[in-house]
Amino acid sequence: MIKILHTNDIHSNIHNSIELFEYLHQEKKNDTLTIDLGDFFQGNSFYNLFKGKPERKLLLKTFDIVVPGNHGFNEYLKVNSLKKKKSFVLCCNIFRGKYEVFDKYLEMEFANTKLGFIGIMSEDCFNSIELRTRKNYSVMNPFEIVEGIISEIRYKIDYLFILSHSGVDFDVKLAKSLKGIDFILSSHCHSSIKKIKIGKTIIKKSLELGKGVGIIEINNNKIKLSEKTFNHMVMDYTNPKLTFLNPYLDLYDKKSSEIITIIPQKRIEWFSTRENLMTFFIELIAGVFNSNIYLFNLTTIRSGISDPNLSTNDLYNILPFENSIIKFSVSKTKFNKCIKQIPSDIRKYLIINIVSEPKLLSIITTSYLYNNYFAKFITKQKYIHLASFRTFISEQLKNIEFNKSQHLNL
Repeated sequence: MIKILHTNDIHSNIHNSIELFEYLHQEKKNDTLTIDLGDFFQGNSFYNLFKGKPERKLLLKTFDIVVPGNHGFNEYLKVNSLKKKKSFVLCCNIFRGKYEVFDKYLEMEFANTKLGFIGIMSEDCFNSIELRTRKNYSVMNPFEIVEGIISEIRYKIDYLFILSHSGVDFDVKLAKSLKGIDFILSSHCHSSIKKIKIGKTIIKKSLELGKGVGIIEINNNKIKLSEKTFNHMVMDYTNPKLTFLNPYLDLYDKKSSEIITIIPQKRIEWFSTRENLMTFFIELIAGVFNSNIYLFNLTTIRSGISDPNLSTNDLYNILPFENSIIKFSVSKTKFNKCIKQIPSDIRKYLIINIVSEPKLLSIITTSYLYNNYFAKFITKQKYIHLASFRTFISEQLKNIEFNKSQHLNL
């Protein structure tokens, strides 16, 4: 019997994934393949505190095959160089110059069955990686590459798996366009969809953030699909291969539980939405840094505030990814040109506060937005770094007396 366990979008949620990794290591004793579908890194204060070191070790110890995610892309480059075993990180359509960065695919015999695995990342997903991280790399549409690999290896294998960090919508298009695919293991979009069948192709995704693991069992050509979920109640790792994580967890608990500020209960409902919270953050930024225009992406914030006692960990959950507040100058004409070329699925989340509009605009925004959507048009000057976004907000919140605050009539 073949048993495959697959995870996706852990986002460094190591402290809440103890049951998951204990289960994976227990099952590895039973000739089980383990696969992670990307975004194993970043998105949690655990990553920011330890810079990915424990995650890299855990990934290497736990999984047989992984595909890179857009979050923590550099970490997959490091892991790929550390793994002695060939074909650990798979992705067929990311290049440095004319050479593939990772192995394109893997053929293997497992439980007397020949399996093939192809790793992919969609172009949209790759382009969401911060420019300074991906500037030396390029991406190609995976459709043609995957089609070529299928024609090369399909006749030699019993089951073909596409390991995709692209989102379910993209994977559905892939399944409709290409024949010969048995499974697409999906990730990236945090969709509630767990299984779709398109023709003969099964698209399957697991729960994100360590909440569950997808299970595929194949026995005499009979396929059983299931999901095991976890309740995050276990406090420490006990498997000898995982106990190296416990000192990290102890330090993480100590650091992340520190209270930044106490918000009046009557304000919690207002702060519970991302839109209101970003408006408040922009007010805090404008109170310190003057500018003509304040431009921020709503998706910088991943959740609202639900607990009056706002801890360090709460703020990391709200602002999980590293970002800087920056300032640059640009003509009004060029600014409008830059805004128009931002993809519509990004532009719809922009919040633009216009204070004044002289011919030469002073813009305050994030390093992510600048590097991805302005830098290529503004080549004669660099931006001015003002502050780390999360650090700045943290310091401002520590100093606010909410009952006396002038911000938004709070």
